[in-house]
Amino acid sequence: MRSDLVFVSYNSRKYLEKAIQTLSSCPDDLQHIGTILIVDSASTDDTCEWLQHQAHVEFPTLTFNVSLLPENRGYAAANNRYCTIAQPSPYVCFLNSDLEFTPGWLVKMLYQMEANPNAAIAGPRLRLPDGRLAGCGCTTSFTHPRGWQEPDQGQYRHTEAVLSVGGSCFLVRCEFLDEVGGWDEQFPLYYEETDLCCQATVRGCVVLYVGEAEVTHHHGASTSSNPEIARQVAQWCGESRVKFLEKWREYPEFVRLAGEK
Repeated sequence: MRSDLVFVSYNSRKYLEKAIQTLSSCPDDLQHIGTILIVDSASTDDTCEWLQHQAHVEFPTLTFNVSLLPENRGYAAANNRYCTIAQPSPYVCFLNSDLEFTPGWLVKMLYQMEANPNAAIAGPRLRLPDGRLAGCGCTTSFTHPRGWQEPDQGQYRHTEAVLSVGGSCFLVRCEFLDEVGGWDEQFPLYYEETDLCCQATVRGCVVLYVGEAEVTHHHGASTSSNPEIARQVAQWCGESRVKFLEKWREYPEFVRLAGEK
């Protein structure tokens, strides 16, 4: 079992550094990682300088491929850099830069993907830094992840098929990703992972929530401190929702699950 990793960063150097630090503390998972690609979406902080000159010094046991984009075209476009410059493993996990990893996070998802050959996508149990839950798969709606901000009392620690999983830690079977042509770049931010989950569903594949795998997500780290970026994100979210409803209008159940009557 082997998976490549793709981190997408934007003005999040301190979070990216912490993510890689926690990744390096997961030895069993490291054994199953192929290429680590870091795609920066035209950051204006010191992320690019750190990636080019310091990251390999701080983490000498890890090898990174770095792609610096000239502009921020959104999460889907950044993820698609993987399809152009990486030699794919059987799986690839697309990651936000503001994550912290728990030992076993990747191995447990890979195990479930191997045990379920009809599974195209998997996602872990997501927690917030304060210990509340950040999402445990979507089971009743695309827009309301199960467990959002619930106190963590050990719930949802199982594996099951769900409607969709969060895009912040998104494991995909590369054969499926190639079949659908990668991420749909008409969704600059939000709904892009939902779109891929719908693509899996209409092809008769399964989306797995793997509750035994756990990742902490500093939700909104790249946007919360910058009002201008926050406004851009809100605009992109609205645009993506409209485009999602248009793309999937012939599938009434998907439209309903997106919150449209």
